[in-house]
Amino acid sequence: MKLTTYTIISMLLLCGHSLSAQFIPAGTTSLGLNADMSGQHEKFSTEGLAYILQVGLNGDYYLLHNFALGVNAGIAKSNSIVSIYYGPYLKWAFLRGPFFQFEYRLYSGDTPHHQGVISLGYAALFNSNFSIEPIVSYYREMKDRTIADKITFGIGARYYFKQK
Repeated sequence: MKLTTYTIISMLLLCGHSLSAQFIPAGTTSLGLNADMSGQHEKFSTEGLAYILQVGLNGDYYLLHNFALGVNAGIAKSNSIVSIYYGPYLKWAFLRGPFFQFEYRLYSGDTPHHQGVISLGYAALFNSNFSIEPIVSYYREMKDRTIADKITFGIGARYYFKQK
């Protein structure tokens, strides 16, 4: 619980920096590709440490300035288990600035489960439409408590289709 509290406080402080960031106008859409990796000890595995790699594609639509609703889908691989995931998310973001995202994921495959994901990232804009985004995410299992919570580090790329 302490880690979560410190993470939220850090996110709020970082978002305070966003006052100089550029706004994303309502009506903007974007497509992104992201990948993250983590290692965690599997409770019921004889293999011990599991490395988890997730690669996803996502798209969002900005309903209001800086507030988007999106959909995420991808593939997750943990040792020999492969799952497909999908789910909606809400995002608060700035161009050339931080973003904060709440996501709900459904995983299918050998071990179907649900996760809530809180992500904090930074959009480093390279031109008016393309950004690279380092991301830190916290995953919380919603139902099956035998699956451990985790923190992942990832990278993403995003293209913005702006409305005029």
